Amino acid sequence: MSLTLFNASFKVDFQESKQDEEYLLQEYFALNTNAKLASFKKMASKAEFSDSEEVLFKLLLSIKNDILRLESKIDNKENFLKLKYSTLACAIHYEYIKIKDPLLKEEEDYYFRFRLEGNDIAFFVKAIDKNIAKINKFRNDDKILYDNFVANMQREFLKERKKDDV
Repeated sequence: MSLTLFNASFKVDFQESKQDEEYLLQEYFALNTNAKLASFKKMASKAEFSDSEEVLFKLLLSIKNDILRLESKIDNKENFLKLKYSTLACAIHYEYIKIKDPLLKEEEDYYFRFRLEGNDIAFFVKAIDKNIAKINKFRNDDKILYDNFVANMQREFLKERKKDDV
């Protein structure tokens, strides 16, 4: 497989998804902090704001996001499932994630959970090999957040590559 992965480093908790699929799905759907603000953003995209109104709206949206994250953290901290494995994600791509330790079994389905930019994100993957998995189920709002993170890592990769070429 010829795939360019971009360096990253964040903690990932995971386990095989077939074991406790109902509980994992319950947690997966409960981690919806990003979805709660999506309706506000959608309504705002249709409204016309003056410059000052737009600044106030963004400020209120940011405050609401912070409150939702705090509530989610308080609610979920004790309610997170204890997952079997914990390691670092060392490289990412839009549909792939590579973990540091060779803990995956090829063709096995897994549930991954991690914290990214203050948000708890979960998704389901299929292992490609012992270290690389392909994402196959992701909530749309979390995917947008993850894709933005990957794009930032890609930009860093390109900056470094350009610097090395000079």
